[in-house]
Amino acid sequence: MGVLQHEFGITTGSLNNFLGIKIKQYEDGAIMISQEKYTEEILQRFRMSECNTISTPIGREDNNQNEEVSSSVPYREAFGCLMYLSTVTPPDISFAVNKAARAMEKPTTEDWDRVNRIFRHLKGTLHFGIVYNKKEELKIYADADFAGDNRTRRSTAGILAKYSGGAVSWTSQLH
Repeated sequence: MGVLQHEFGITTGSLNNFLGIKIKQYEDGAIMISQEKYTEEILQRFRMSECNTISTPIGREDNNQNEEVSSSVPYREAFGCLMYLSTVTPPDISFAVNKAARAMEKPTTEDWDRVNRIFRHLKGTLHFGIVYNKKEELKIYADADFAGDNRTRRSTAGILAKYSGGAVSWTSQLH
């Protein structure tokens, strides 16, 4: 037994969970990380654990539902949970969460529908994660729309960096 193990009671073995991130190691050396438990918890918290699933986290804009949501709707809480989740494991919700952030001051029913759509997508991808294997090199992708925000005419840019086949960094920002 090493000095650190003895002094601090450190256990050794395979890593299965770290800061709420589930880590699965495969025999071929690949590793998958996910936040399945946290995702289940937020789906239950916002009463979406039994919702119908949807394949994409964002859909076509309606722009017809401009009624402001009541103060009892937990928009900020839901957004905060989604923001945390989108920075750790599922990069596919990054753009949709970025769109939801734009309505923090006065969310409308359309904005709340957008948040619920993200939850519905998460329900359908609950068992998904980011897989890393030892065979691929660093790849970086970038894209932007041109003045895609109808209200401000500002552009949204997205960047994804992958290493060993899995995403290591991503962002979606309004510029």
